[in-house]
Amino acid sequence: VIYSDKTIKVKGFEARTPNTVIQNNTELNYTSLEDLTKHPERVKLAMTLNNTTIGLKDAAYFSDAVPANYRNEKIKVNANVNGYMSNLSIPRLQITGLKSTVIDVSGTVKGLPDANKTYLDLNIKRFSLTKSDLLIVIPRKSLPASIELPNVIAANGRFKGSMTNFQTGFNINTDMGSAKLVANMKGPKGREQYAANVNLNNFNVGRLIKMQPKLGRITAKATVTGTGLDAKKASAKVNAQVVSAYYNKYTFRDLMLSGTYAAEKLNLKSSMADTNANFNLTAAVNMSGKYPAVKADLDLKQVDLQKLNFSPTEFRLAGLVKADIKTADPDFLNGDVSIRGLQLVKDGQKFNLDTIDVHSEATAEKNLLTLKSEVLSARVDGKYQLTNLGTAVINQINKYYQFGVVTKIPDQRFRFSMNFYNPKFLSNFVPALTTFAPSSINGLLDTQKDSLQMRASFPQVVYGDYKVDTTLLNINNNNQKLNYKLTIKSVQSPSIALYNTEVSGDAANNLLGLNIFLRDNKLKDKYVLGGTFKSINKDYQFSFDPNKLLLDYQKWVVSPDNYLQFGQSGILAHEFNLSQGGQMLRINSTDNTPNSPLKLEFKDFRIETLTKFAKQDSALAGGNINGTVDVQELAGSPKFEANITVDQLRYQKDQLGTLRIAVNNNTADAFETNIALTGVHELRVNGFYYTKRENALDLTLNIDKIDLKALESLSMGQIKNGSGTVTGQLSIQGSTKAPKVLGDVKFNQAAFKATYVGSYFRMPNETISFTNAGIDFNNFNIIDSLGRKAVISGGILTTDYTNFRFNMNIATDNFRALNSTAA
Repeated sequence: VIYSDKTIKVKGFEARTPNTVIQNNTELNYTSLEDLTKHPERVKLAMTLNNTTIGLKDAAYFSDAVPANYRNEKIKVNANVNGYMSNLSIPRLQITGLKSTVIDVSGTVKGLPDANKTYLDLNIKRFSLTKSDLLIVIPRKSLPASIELPNVIAANGRFKGSMTNFQTGFNINTDMGSAKLVANMKGPKGREQYAANVNLNNFNVGRLIKMQPKLGRITAKATVTGTGLDAKKASAKVNAQVVSAYYNKYTFRDLMLSGTYAAEKLNLKSSMADTNANFNLTAAVNMSGKYPAVKADLDLKQVDLQKLNFSPTEFRLAGLVKADIKTADPDFLNGDVSIRGLQLVKDGQKFNLDTIDVHSEATAEKNLLTLKSEVLSARVDGKYQLTNLGTAVINQINKYYQFGVVTKIPDQRFRFSMNFYNPKFLSNFVPALTTFAPSSINGLLDTQKDSLQMRASFPQVVYGDYKVDTTLLNINNNNQKLNYKLTIKSVQSPSIALYNTEVSGDAANNLLGLNIFLRDNKLKDKYVLGGTFKSINKDYQFSFDPNKLLLDYQKWVVSPDNYLQFGQSGILAHEFNLSQGGQMLRINSTDNTPNSPLKLEFKDFRIETLTKFAKQDSALAGGNINGTVDVQELAGSPKFEANITVDQLRYQKDQLGTLRIAVNNNTADAFETNIALTGVHELRVNGFYYTKRENALDLTLNIDKIDLKALESLSMGQIKNGSGTVTGQLSIQGSTKAPKVLGDVKFNQAAFKATYVGSYFRMPNETISFTNAGIDFNNFNIIDSLGRKAVISGGILTTDYTNFRFNMNIATDNFRALNSTAA
């Protein structure tokens, strides 16, 4: 070691510890010692590091920033650095270590120590590291929660210039995909000129921003040129192409985008010629004012929502969208959006909507929002902020009954109205909706005056077999209460007949009253249920009113201090006991601690008590329930064991027998099932359903007897005058999406009338086999009322019982398949 007033020289220096080896030759030359601190640019450096190893276990003595799982790692350095600090030459800088980091750089660095004058000319031959190594340098908490780093990153490239005047090019490869960047910038501050070319190749953007599996890999390229970095003075051009992008289980292709930016105005053009997403877009955005102004035209040539996996059935649309938004701020919105020539294709049918118009006005004194279309019109006017309308409603209700978070917002005042129409296309669009009388909803909210009102009227809706007449809803607050009342004059279908149904109550002081009335055609109360919900912090407690429980015209007895509590703290049932005559239903926790074991008990509880609400003369189903359900470990993974017997089970007019159900989940991640129906029909289901296995099913169905004469109601009247039996055994294995069903079903002297075709058929001794290929009919004989045969061979091919292919032969000779006089 040589030290003087002009030189510091270290030659052949070597230092060793059990973890560290430093081999160093360094020489510093300067005109005076003052240069080392005040004028480092005058210092000349010659430094060589050969096979220097730094053990992080030693570094941990000086800094606790070294993670414990890295303290056995080492960093190896080889370097040659020569020249004045203001003009350094770096022929070699090689760093390897940590878990898998490799850095290999050469070049020159000029202008140090002044960062503003620094000029770099670097050849980055190799730069690779893993995510775990990167997180040593970048603290995990500094990364946004929505970002997932690649597991492996490798890059190479060049950088030449300063931070404001440079040329660069990089190739980046990761386990998420690859990217390429070529960029340059030059010019004085305020007039910077820049250009960049960016290419992404099969890059998993969804994984990067944690949006998998919705968003996947993207291949894209873009070119950007511009002048200036100040948004008010800058100008720029962009051209981009998204070659492919995976989103929502679909790969979009060939999205084109071009645009210009100048004087705070952005002009964009975009198009996509994808088969299932074909559109053209032009847009102009002016950002020079307080609020952005937007003009846009969108030509939707065709968008296939089914192919794009946004609709389970056929749904295609096309149309023209025009927007002219003068102030694009949702809380100060002025502008118009119109849709013209909207075409919808749904399930093979085509519909046209001529016009949809949305108009918004906002001033310091008032707001107005309107919507007009063939289907509905709507209007909201007052003084409000669109982003706070929902919060205002929640806050208002919370004054009477706490059910959500109260957020402080400015006062909101608005009236709203909606009118629903029944245009011609609606019945085609929803074929089952044969009648929809014009309907309306209107109301107001004024938070300053503590006023909330809403009225809704739906005169008549007929959907399929269901006819709903005169539905009215009223909500208002007065006398320090929030009142609500829903009435339906009648609901009728082949299986339901309800009259003057009412749901009503009020809310005040965190108590929400509930009253449900179901009446018969003479307006006599048939079912009445009254009770109160109580909000307790983040829990809710429901109690029956002992004076308001009527089931099938019979008054039921309820414990006065009954309640059922649920919410954040868990479930708690207390004296939740209902009884009438010999019938009883009890739900109780074993003690007064939330999530303590829960027991449900049935004693001679008649199913008709609940099912007769739907029909006036008879119940859909009947039977007497006895048994218990025990539930434990409610706070974690609940364990339950059910042992239920239903005697005299029936469906409408068909007696079915006695049903015994024994189900538990005592086996981890599985439900053990033992179900038996005895008496009129004899069936048994035994086995397991596994909740976390792909092959969830392991069941056996034993059909000891199905009596065809007791199937008329179960078949919805399609089987009449039945005789004979069906027997068999089936094994049901595999997954719920593709169950594997094996076994045989036999028809024993079976006969019935098929109502739909009006013919009587006999199947003396026939078998249907369930195989790996599907359902097999092995010379299955059907005999008509005149003794003539139809012989079915072949089968129905399926491996998942969702998708079917028919491979059947039917041989007949003057067989009577249809016997009907209906026109």
